[in-house]
Parts: sequence; structure tokens; C-alpha cells
Amino acid sequence: MAENASENLDTECCPKKKQKVENTPDEIEKKHDTADDVDEFLQDIANFQVKNILRNDTTNKRIAVQGLFKGRSENALIVLEKKIFPEEREILQEGFFDSNSSSKKIYRNDIYRGYDWFPMKQHNGLNVTITYPATNKHIEKWMPPEYYLIEETPELYKNVTLPRLLREPFSLQWVDNILNGTAEKDRVIYNDADNDLGFVLVKDLKWDDQIQTLYLLAITRQRIRSIRELNETHLPLLKNIKESACKAIEEQYKIPRSQLKIFFHYQPTFYHLHVHFTSFAVENAGAIVERAHLLTTVINNIELVSDYYEKAVLSFRVPKLSSYTPYSEYLDENQHVKKKSRFSD
Repeated sequence: MAENASENLDTECCPKKKQKVENTPDEIEKKHDTADDVDEFLQDIANFQVKNILRNDTTNKRIAVQGLFKGRSENALIVLEKKIFPEEREILQEGFFDSNSSSKKIYRNDIYRGYDWFPMKQHNGLNVTITYPATNKHIEKWMPPEYYLIEETPELYKNVTLPRLLREPFSLQWVDNILNGTAEKDRVIYNDADNDLGFVLVKDLKWDDQIQTLYLLAITRQRIRSIRELNETHLPLLKNIKESACKAIEEQYKIPRSQLKIFFHYQPTFYHLHVHFTSFAVENAGAIVERAHLLTTVINNIELVSDYYEKAVLSFRVPKLSSYTPYSEYLDENQHVKKKSRFSD
């Protein structure tokens, strides 16, 4: 699944985000995932030349590199991430604590010992995401950012955010492919075909199918950009997503609603309304306080004030100065106009 929107409007670099929407239909040929596509890159991986290390995230054990495949002129982005440990006692016993594991002593201090440990080969694997061809926006997404806080009023949304969305549209073809069943059918968990209340619950590419790191997206069939456009007419849709998706998750994965984080992003990484469903074990920048809006809170706010999100000040952070500048310039210009008006009076 692809999930990425204008980096200028995005607030955070999230691991293994859906990256197809950086490319519009006019920029690259539309392709769906096939076994042949995967094999093509596996054959080329030995000829991959690293040009830049974009980010080495030691906390999340993840590294993003920019480079070239031999014989290809366009940039590739490869993200390598350590896999989580298995929770099954038998797998740990056989894979990590048997004669096939090897180790090298690093230190000993009283009762404490440190080692480099090398379990069986199949437990040393990495999760790998390849984006090719990678645009400048894909690459910038993984460069270490500086953050700037924006307190977006309805006025700022109307005069800065929305015009930029309309001026710099990004393809949502990948979303339509999921909704109409032409892509990622094997990743769909639940499908409600109703045009008004319906949605598709699909596995996020960040998820490696380990239950403890569950990550799903509920993508609405209605074309709603973000929570900014939500009002009381959307309450049936939001409640249906909450009830039906939670039921489907509990039936398939035995995870009750009380053990799920259910939230929107604002600003989102792609502007088609979607809800994130994760387990509490998932701790990433997507759930930070200035970005995540709990589904239950959104529903309650709209029940209290029908057009709450059309009127609210929504705070979010952007990862580089170029994203912040249009907002600061607009505010500075308005302040200048107000001062000039006062002096004229």
C-alpha cells in the first residue's frame, strides 16, 4: 500500500510509509506489486551502490540509504529495519539458545556480562523497503529534520493549507486501487462496500504480521480530505468504522478494543480520510501528541459542536523550514497589514 503525501505538508517521517503517492500518473507508469517486481530487485540488490546514509535511527534500529542500482540512473531509497523478537517460547529456545547460536564476549563486571550474540540465520533477518524510482521528496523524507510548530486556525487552513493542496495535488490512485479491489486484495481484513458508511480495513506496510505490532488502516469510501472536513453528517461513518473495524480485528486477531490505539493524523500523510488501528506495543512518531487525534475524541467533539473541526485550532509540526515558511509569511503579512491599518486610523 502506498501512503505518502506532500512532504511540505507532512508532519513526521514515519517508518515504511506508503510511498507511491509521491508520483503522479504522468510521472511514472502505474504498476501493481507482482512477484516479478520483487524478484527484479532481489537480483539487483548485490549491485546496489550506497550514495548517502540519510538517517541512522539507533532508537528504532532503522537505517535509510540512498543509492543506485547498477545500470539504472534514477535514485533508489532503501530502508532497513531490525525485526522484532518472537514471543513464542519454543522459537526463542530453538532459534536463540541452542548450539547453532554463537557469541563473542564483550565484557564482565561483577554479575553483569555483555556479548555479541548471533542466533540462527533465519532470526537475523531485516525488514527491507525499496522505493524506486525515489523522488527528491522521498529522499528528503528521511533526512534528519528540524521541526516547526504550526497552530493552524481555520483562516490558515483556508488561505495556506488548502490552496497548497489544490495547487500541488498528489495521486490517490493507489487508494482507489485498494477501494475497488484491484490491488492488495490479500492485505484486506474487512470490506464494507456502502458508498456512504463504507470503508476498507487493510494492513499497513509498516506491519510485519506480528500480532504484537498490529498496524491497520481503515480507508473511507467517501472522498473526505481530513478531519478538517468532518462534521455531524459524518458521525454515522465514524461510528461504523469504530464498531465494525474493532469487531473484525477482535474476530481475526483476538485483540479487544480496549487494547487498540485508534486515531487520525493531522496533518495526514495523504489526504483521503483514514483511521489508524495499532496495538499499544507500537510506539512511533505517528502517535505524538501534536499529530494524533483519537477517533473517540473526534466523535465526541463533533457530538458537542457539530462543526468543531471546521472551527478548531489544530496544532501540528512540520519537519523543515520550507514547510513552515508559507505559514509564517502569511502570519507576518497579516500582522503587517493590521499594524498599517491601525496607524492609518
